[in-house]
Amino acid sequence: MKINLKLFLLPLAILPFLWDYYIFDVKIFDLAAVFLSLFCIIFLSKDSFKLINKSRVLYFLSFFIFFIIIGLIVYKDFKGFAGLFLGVTYFYFTCLYFDIKSVQKYSFYIMVLMIASFLLQYFSVYILGEPINYHAVFGLAPRLEYAAGYRTAGLFLEPTSYCAMMFMIITIRFLFNSFSLYESIGILTMLLSFSLYGILISFILIGYWVVFKMKSMAPVFVICMIMSPILYILLLDSLSSDPRILQILERVSSIATDVSFQSRYSQQEDTNQSLFNLLFGNGLSTSGGGIYGGSGLGYAISGIGVIGFFIFLFLLVNLYRKRVFYVVTSILIILMSSYYWTFLVFWMWLAWIYISLSKEYVLKVKAQNLN
Repeated sequence: MKINLKLFLLPLAILPFLWDYYIFDVKIFDLAAVFLSLFCIIFLSKDSFKLINKSRVLYFLSFFIFFIIIGLIVYKDFKGFAGLFLGVTYFYFTCLYFDIKSVQKYSFYIMVLMIASFLLQYFSVYILGEPINYHAVFGLAPRLEYAAGYRTAGLFLEPTSYCAMMFMIITIRFLFNSFSLYESIGILTMLLSFSLYGILISFILIGYWVVFKMKSMAPVFVICMIMSPILYILLLDSLSSDPRILQILERVSSIATDVSFQSRYSQQEDTNQSLFNLLFGNGLSTSGGGIYGGSGLGYAISGIGVIGFFIFLFLLVNLYRKRVFYVVTSILIILMSSYYWTFLVFWMWLAWIYISLSKEYVLKVKAQNLN
């Protein structure tokens, strides 16, 4: 049997989404993805590298490599350095191995897998009396229950993590103008997770959907305007009695003092940062930074500085060039949560966006079809 690269594309796509599984505090599936991507180099020809060695890609990756080296020097954080460097490397490998067709296909497979795992876990409470713990084999316990009731997180430890990963997948699907039942169910699962961040970004996804499908959505707007007050009256009693809904409403009403909000977006009071560090940053690291809050965005701005952040936005615009507002806002929304830029999945997602929008990959697919 002839072995080729296509046999390894599915694991290369799925493994980074399993980053939440740890053994001895190591993301074993991230490591597996890296080793597999290194192995797959043997299937490449010299011409394969010409497609990715574009100046805008190299500028973008060099920007991050510079700041992660600075972070290593300043903080001596070898684990953070390794995570960031492997992420940048995986971006490059992803652009080498995947094309538009494979991104479209495997993003769909991952979306179905995540939806299925979520719904299985969600309904297992009603069928088995307790939720399925996908992390039990590793001795981990996800946050499936809390004081206000049961939540689900699918393949992940946190509902927020599930919602962030589903957001990544659906934003990729939207780039292919895929607005099907599957994307609808994906957004619904985000709402059913009862994650405050998940609910926020699910509405953002609905907003994207409306913008992309504005003309065809006109009848839907009319129906929604008529049905909304009716549904509200019918569901008011049941919603108000659900402790999860009550907690969400309570958190929204007191968002300024919410613990999760404070940890992500509150600026540190004791910061002895020089003007130079505020403008140009201290280097990217997981142990340093965070003077602008504990979110991924706060860590990123702390690491690259205010000026570096604007350079980052410029490099994003230069890298993608199409659907810039959609892409940039999607990336910033992901960074509003955790520092996912230390995960392989974040860099694979960035690479998939690049592949989906790059004319070079469109020409590659057309050439393959002609042959």
